[in-house]
Amino acid sequence: MIINSRNKFFVTLGFVMTFMGASAHGLYQQLTPIEEGIPTYFPPTEQLSIVGEDVPEIGSNQTFDLMQSLRDEVRELRGVVDEMSFQLRELKQQQLDDYLDLDRRIGAAERKTYASDEDDDQNELLTADETGIGDMNVEPTADLDPQLQAQIREDYESASQKLLRDRDINGATLSLLAHIDRYPESKYVPNARYWLGEIYLLQEEVELARQQFTIILEQYQDHPKARDSSFKLGKIYFELGQLDLSKSLLRNASKEKGPIAEKALKFLDDNLSDK
Repeated sequence: MIINSRNKFFVTLGFVMTFMGASAHGLYQQLTPIEEGIPTYFPPTEQLSIVGEDVPEIGSNQTFDLMQSLRDEVRELRGVVDEMSFQLRELKQQQLDDYLDLDRRIGAAERKTYASDEDDDQNELLTADETGIGDMNVEPTADLDPQLQAQIREDYESASQKLLRDRDINGATLSLLAHIDRYPESKYVPNARYWLGEIYLLQEEVELARQQFTIILEQYQDHPKARDSSFKLGKIYFELGQLDLSKSLLRNASKEKGPIAEKALKFLDDNLSDK
């Protein structure tokens, strides 16, 4: 009886352990997927952002600052360019004013040298034309209708005033060209062409200036502005490298006494004496 009871005990114990083993294995199978979903690495506490706190976008801010800096530099450069453009315009205007003032003084000296009998109160452009018209290959002014003469004079005076009084270079250019076109017989044509040449030189339109001065030399050889034109052409051809032609024109300009002759001789001595 004792043996049977002991056998029953061990049988029952084996059954219980088998059941418990099976249950434990099933529980393990259920817990394994859960364990696999749990992260095995946790970052340091100081690397975690605080809930509700905005994390700054460092890259975007740096790009914005760079673009803003570039915009500021562009604005500064534009300001510098505008200032330099203004100063250049002022310099060109001052250069023109100085030249016109000097030319008026030279014109006054020439009128005294050549004993001009014109009214000293007249505009310099007009009085310069009166110092000796010479052979203009046009109908003599004396044969023109007095009313037409007055009209021609008024038209030329208006053009010259735009240059000397108003400092309107573009307006003077158009008016002088229009005067030559409307009144080819005008005794003011040589001077109109001379001032056009001076304007073109100021604007660095050398070829246009050369054409105007050449016309004066070819068509109005006896006009006072012919010597001025010879001097201007001498300098133009010097800059173009045509030294023989330059020397010939400058010598021609220096034949008669006067301020132009002195300037031509000085230019020859300074630049072409050994050529």
